[in-house]
Amino acid sequence: MKKCIVFDVDRTMVDSYMPELLSLQEAIEIVTGRKINEDQLNRLTSLTTSDFFKYLKLSDEEIDLVNKEWDNTFSKYHVKCFPKIKEIIKKLFEKGNTLAIITSRTMKEFHELDKELEDILNCFKVIVTSDVIENPKPGRESIDYLSNKLQVNLEDIIYVGDSEIDKLFSNNCNIEFVPACWDNKVLENEDNACNTPEILMSRINNMIRFERITNDNLELACKIQNEIFPEEDARENFIEQINKDPYRKEMDYKIVYVNDEPIGVTGIYAYYEYPDDAWLGWFGILYKYRNNGYGKATLEKTIELAKKKGYKNFRLYTDEYAKEAHKLYEKLGFVNEQYDRDDDKDEYFIADVYIYSKSLINEKVEPWNNRFLGLKEQGEKENKYLNRSNSMLEKYIEELKPYVIKIFNKDSSGHDISHLIRTMNTALYLQEKEGGDRIIIGISAFLHDVHRIMQNECGSFVSPKESIPKIKKILSNIDLTEDQVNKICYCIEYHEEYNWNGNNVDDINTLILQDADNLDAIGAIGLGRAFCYSALHNVVMYDESIPLNEEDNYSEINSKDPSTIHHCYHKLFKLGDNMNTETAKQLAKERTVFMKEFVKEFLNEWNANY
Repeated sequence: MKKCIVFDVDRTMVDSYMPELLSLQEAIEIVTGRKINEDQLNRLTSLTTSDFFKYLKLSDEEIDLVNKEWDNTFSKYHVKCFPKIKEIIKKLFEKGNTLAIITSRTMKEFHELDKELEDILNCFKVIVTSDVIENPKPGRESIDYLSNKLQVNLEDIIYVGDSEIDKLFSNNCNIEFVPACWDNKVLENEDNACNTPEILMSRINNMIRFERITNDNLELACKIQNEIFPEEDARENFIEQINKDPYRKEMDYKIVYVNDEPIGVTGIYAYYEYPDDAWLGWFGILYKYRNNGYGKATLEKTIELAKKKGYKNFRLYTDEYAKEAHKLYEKLGFVNEQYDRDDDKDEYFIADVYIYSKSLINEKVEPWNNRFLGLKEQGEKENKYLNRSNSMLEKYIEELKPYVIKIFNKDSSGHDISHLIRTMNTALYLQEKEGGDRIIIGISAFLHDVHRIMQNECGSFVSPKESIPKIKKILSNIDLTEDQVNKICYCIEYHEEYNWNGNNVDDINTLILQDADNLDAIGAIGLGRAFCYSALHNVVMYDESIPLNEEDNYSEINSKDPSTIHHCYHKLFKLGDNMNTETAKQLAKERTVFMKEFVKEFLNEWNANY
């Protein structure tokens, strides 16, 4: 569903601040003889007109006269839209968003702007003025009226306004608020403040939106969750939510959207035994959308969801290996404690488990203190899916082995079957730490170098893409779905299209295959393979007549390194810094240190430096 974006009018869409204040000041002085000072006038920005008159203690007769005179004085001034605001509103409308207005103006006062707004009025589906409902903002009646009129959920509404009253109104209504600070600067220190309409456009386009998981979007939710957590299956939990699980106080799982693109899942659940505690459940962002701040924004929005539901504490559990996640939790004010219960451990949880907790009521959070969590039961469920995935992969690899052995049994270039098995094992290790689809990654790694054998046979460069027909023929011998075959072929086709060479690969399975393949190209094994490859292609170990230069660029196509040692400088020393995943970067550090020490000793011996 597209967003419903609701605009305030004064000081958000139109620059009415000075015209309104000056004309009202003039009208009051004409009627009452009183000179209203600037501080008193500023009250008008946070009050309806009628409340402002009450604040001034004007009589009913004076109010009638002031309103009539104000019409006359205000006509002297021309209220204009802020620069770019019309353009932004039209763009939001053209993108299919639902636009509306909620204003403190009466309908009569709003129509005074008809001429200025005439070319964008058709963009707004509903206009709620202060005299349409009994209790205008900051009360929530106007948002309920709008929500019913448009048939939109509150979680899909964004309110754009400039004042503290607008912020209070949004909080009262449990809707997203974006401060418009291009005129009124009172909210400019808010996290999502917009100093220009252009920033507003960008902020709205990249705003996190949640959609509750229902029967209608269940398959999409499961697909996203399975891509983030391939060995775990949340379908059972999502169905429990849809069917209102009687054993939990609440389950509220969401699909996460940015600009109408599904990017992840999140949610909360709670137990009857601990009614004040909301737990984070199935929280993850698809790999290609990571490192854009979406994880932090999603977690913050999930925490806010729990807070609005009245929970006092927000908690989650994780293991010791989720280092980057730990940093995020601590940055957001969580405190941690180790969970250590002998009666609630499963072999799946081989690492230390930590509980992270945050108070939602501005008090010191109560520790969990090893109360029962049910990790053993959860671990047994996850083990079931992991074991099923591993057994299927083992079956596929056994079925593929005869075909792979036949192709690779004579290779002596370092791209032999032992390289395939090492790459596969490394890729599966990376998958455990980084995510991705275990079956896709395992089979892709086992078949990734078919193009190397084709290259040896024809004597000229063969790209991975050119090996895809042969790969598909091999895969036809095992029982895979068309989707699995396509994903495996994608990994293989793009596994040498490195982002550090200007490409744009964002598929986690392919990125892990790249890392595993490159890890086998460095360290002790990598050096051994490099010397094997050089020997096969009549490349000397070292040519001292050519200077060593680590700044040289390496090209896979028609690469002509003059020696194996030059190849270390041109390519192998650089691979560690260009790994895709954090786990691979850590593994590469030690291997790169080893290679550099080896080359240093090699050159000492070569030059007889005793």
